[in-house]
Amino acid sequence: MVGRVVLTALLVSAVACGASPTAPAIPPTAPAVPPGRVLSLQPGTYALDLIGFGISSDPEFPPCDPPFLQGGRTAAWTTVSLDGEQNDWVARTSTSAGSLELRFHQTGDSIRGFIVSGWISGKAADAWGPQPSSDRGRVFLRGPGSTDRAVVQGVADRSTTFLTGSVSGEIFFTNNESTALSRCTVVMWILQPMSDLSSDRRN
Repeated sequence: MVGRVVLTALLVSAVACGASPTAPAIPPTAPAVPPGRVLSLQPGTYALDLIGFGISSDPEFPPCDPPFLQGGRTAAWTTVSLDGEQNDWVARTSTSAGSLELRFHQTGDSIRGFIVSGWISGKAADAWGPQPSSDRGRVFLRGPGSTDRAVVQGVADRSTTFLTGSVSGEIFFTNNESTALSRCTVVMWILQPMSDLSSDRRN
């Protein structure tokens, strides 16, 4: 549990410091899921991080434009409710927090963990605990062009409930007053149970 919290903190710190991320290794075509190796999650309340990078030398995560958001940050943290629906796992914000919906399913298996893919759309308010409410902005997600769904790819840890990967599309971060905006074409996402987070991250 501590390891995952530390990893989340390091990733968020990388945004502030302009460090380059490391992209998850996702094959262009996921292999068939081997029998007996199936992603298993528990429904409940989860924390979702969406992290855009202002400075990045990794082609998998190009920098946002502009790289820094005046009066805000190119990242958002929100709580979601995760449930299983047929073959998908679906995470949604409460109606008071926004209209964000993340939907994904297992598409393969690798040495790093279970490979997942899906889509995300909607908007959500940033609820990051250490950030004063007056400085919290919003995130808006949609697909390229006129599509509503941004593409989700990622890896789920095999032994713990921790998922991370990339979101590709049109992702916009705004400050609290919506007077400044930063556009990202790819951001990192992290999903983990709220129960695994330290108390200062719970809101």
